Amino acid sequence: MLTAAIARHLTTSHPELGLVYDADGTNQFLQELPNAPTDAVAWLFSVSPPADLSDTRVSGLQAIVRWTAGTGRARSGYQVARSILDTLHGLHGITLAPGTEDETVLVSLLADTAEPINLGDDTNGVPRWSLRFQAQTVAVTAHTIL
Repeated sequence: MLTAAIARHLTTSHPELGLVYDADGTNQFLQELPNAPTDAVAWLFSVSPPADLSDTRVSGLQAIVRWTAGTGRARSGYQVARSILDTLHGLHGITLAPGTEDETVLVSLLADTAEPINLGDDTNGVPRWSLRFQAQTVAVTAHTIL
């Protein structure tokens, strides 16, 4: 799963971000942003273009960042979102989460926005930020030649 592969990549390749993903979620979650913990990132699939007949797939992704630990109520979440954007934008030509069930061959990952987008506060008054990406991956099957 692409969202899990990205969460795993941020956990293992960029520990300086403080993002952790495992089977229980920890502070990165797939397809939902639960009420707890307060400091969390959700990875969601968004609208994708229709599939073509090639071995590549294009997927739309969204990250929702809710974070308060750090330098201030709104600034903390913005800084975490900005760090994710800077880390992932332009990533290309690698295999994410190798050797796991989420292994994904990434052709390219590009951000749709230059800055995190403020989504306003959640129901608990915690600021949320959004990032959107387009990912091109290789659909590896028994017939794929890499």
